[in-house]
Amino acid sequence: MSVKVLLTGKPGIGKTTVVKKVVRELGGYGFYTEEWRE
Repeated sequence: MSVKVLLTGKPGIGKTTVVKKVVRELGGYGFYTEEWRE
């Protein structure tokens, strides 16, 4: 099963930190980007 997560919130609340820790715990089965702009 594939799990997708979209993490949103105000700047500075730790979204990137959470994603980096989750990716590290999953052993590299995920990715993150520093910014996403339209």
